[in-house]
Amino acid sequence: MSDAPTAPSTTSRKAPVIFGGVLAGFALLYGGLVLTSGGDVPRNTTVRGVAIGGLDRAAAVTALQRGLAERAAAPMSVLAAGKSLRVQPEPAGLSLDAEATVDAAGGRSLNPWTLITRLFGGSEVEPVVAVDRALLAETVAGLAEQVDEPVREGAVTFVAAKPVAVQPLAGRALDRIATATAIEDHFLRDGAATAPVGVVEPTIDQAELQRALTGFARPAVAGPVTLVIAGRPIVLTPAQFAPFLSMTAKGGVLVPAVDAVGLRAALAGRAPDLLVAPRDAGFRIVSGRPVVVPAVSGRSLDEAGLSAAMLAVLPKPTARTVTVQLAEVEPELTTAEAQALGVKERISTFTQPFPYAAYRKTNIGTAARRIDGTLLMPGETYSQNATVKERTAANGYVKGTIIDDGRFREDFGGGVSTITTALWHAVFYAGLERVEQRAHSFFIPRYQAGLEATVSWGNLDLRFRNDSPYGVYIQAVSGSTFVTISIFSTKRYDISAVSGPRTNVRAPRTIYDAKAGCLPQSGEPGFSIVVTRVFSRNGSVVKREPLLTNYNVQNRVICRAAPRPTAAPSASGSPAPSGSVRPSASPTPTPTG
Repeated sequence: MSDAPTAPSTTSRKAPVIFGGVLAGFALLYGGLVLTSGGDVPRNTTVRGVAIGGLDRAAAVTALQRGLAERAAAPMSVLAAGKSLRVQPEPAGLSLDAEATVDAAGGRSLNPWTLITRLFGGSEVEPVVAVDRALLAETVAGLAEQVDEPVREGAVTFVAAKPVAVQPLAGRALDRIATATAIEDHFLRDGAATAPVGVVEPTIDQAELQRALTGFARPAVAGPVTLVIAGRPIVLTPAQFAPFLSMTAKGGVLVPAVDAVGLRAALAGRAPDLLVAPRDAGFRIVSGRPVVVPAVSGRSLDEAGLSAAMLAVLPKPTARTVTVQLAEVEPELTTAEAQALGVKERISTFTQPFPYAAYRKTNIGTAARRIDGTLLMPGETYSQNATVKERTAANGYVKGTIIDDGRFREDFGGGVSTITTALWHAVFYAGLERVEQRAHSFFIPRYQAGLEATVSWGNLDLRFRNDSPYGVYIQAVSGSTFVTISIFSTKRYDISAVSGPRTNVRAPRTIYDAKAGCLPQSGEPGFSIVVTRVFSRNGSVVKREPLLTNYNVQNRVICRAAPRPTAAPSASGSPAPSGSVRPSASPTPTPTG
């Protein structure tokens, strides 16, 4: 054999070159794929028809927000039980999460297979929906109110002493959980979402209804029932007791019941000497001092005992007599409790005079009767509107002059502000806590500036709180030209009022009004004033409470057309140029209140 080296074969020399070429080609191809694969989002990707393929993330998010903005704000239709309902997406807590949607479409990738598939395009991507569950549940609850129909259970009622069967009817109820899911799934889609509605079956069937009629209802009204109360028999006919009977569903059966409260009230008229309502302790004023009026216990029938006795005897065809025991009923406020309230002296009083008018006498007297005898327990708040009631004819009030938007006019209750002012004076000097108090809109001279009050049903009230540990008793006395309010309790403070100067004074102007119903009024300036309530004890000031009142201008009103300017004669007898004219005098009206 020869020792000379053997030359490499042609095939072995070509292998590295080929492999290197393949690698270079793959690198070029991979680089091309990276360059041509687009941005963060795969090519041809769409979301509800909005193209975001090939865009970077930020641009795709913006494209989605703009492209779906109108659809995201459009009301959705929801079909439920044959009704077409509307849902506004934003109040329902639904919105597009554009960033999460773009992320779901897929971001950049260096995976070769992913790069190859992106050359052939992306796909339709479902939008990601952000949901506020609380708002969506609230919206679905609103839909349920429009869809739901309560089940009507079978029952037995008594009409003209005869039992009447109430037939059961199925109800329906919106499936709230499924409806919320349907609305969420349908957001940003076309068409209407379908909300499932279920049937709610009654628990009472015909067999139970028939059992109730034959087992209780018909025998119950077949004859009279005799109640023996304190040895006295009282016969009740079916017509007298049937209105207090009922049969209602409970646990799948009809259960009879007796309205013992109503039946007891009806019996009170049959035996007024046996059934006596309790009377609370109270107060009366004797020689200027409060005296406790003792409480009186009452007698009544125990509700549970009366109901049980009736239910036991009603199904029987005979022996329909039952004895019912009387029970003593204690008053809510006993004599001892009244004596412990500390209502022992007059702590303030105020008399407000007023010009006589028939409507004032009537309205102030009506309000006084309702105020007189009011007893406020410690911590209790008084309301003038709640006490004197709405000013209507049915409540005993007549029409009179009131203030409305700075003008006098006729309406019910004129004059009630006079007694309200008297009450506020008494409350002020009694040192009780002010809760709500407003003066008239403009100043009425017969009242003390800054220390008066008015009320208007539904708008203004006089409210104060008994912030003392004692009871507060209010006495109201009215006449033809005065009303006096006195407050009795235990005195805590010496109260004085310090009135500041009138500031921000504005002059009135004159208004001519020829319209029907006009009421003339004199002019009063508008101004502001501070009245300070000073609380003292044993000669030392405990606290000060400044109260600011702003009065509007009360314009002068003349109920006729405004006069035309006239020219005054000049010295030569010729007319002078026209100018301002002093209006003729007009009647001065009687102020309201």
